[in-house]
Amino acid sequence: MKPTTIFFRVVYSGFNETADSVIERLSYEEVRKRREVHVVSSDATIETVILGAGAYRHPSREFYRAVKRAKQHLRKEYLGNVTLPVKRNEIGDRIGADVFAKLEKLRRAK
Repeated sequence: MKPTTIFFRVVYSGFNETADSVIERLSYEEVRKRREVHVVSSDATIETVILGAGAYRHPSREFYRAVKRAKQHLRKEYLGNVTLPVKRNEIGDRIGADVFAKLEKLRRAK
């Protein structure tokens, strides 16, 4: 088990253990500890077991759409309307004439 955050963790099945059995076992254990458990799966058998354990199930496609909507919302909320500059932003506009002349001399020396 690899704790990712306090709300999320990645679990790998062990040797001679199926992912389904790990999901089932952990779901029952965590629900007994009165924790809120969410499982993302489109496997009908897993969905039945999860609901029987008292956990929440999320079909894969529905979860994917929810994540996509959340990303779009965050992008819109925090980035807003990004406007690109109308003209090019060149280094020649930001350096002095003497530096520009030296750079031009180096460029032409080739």
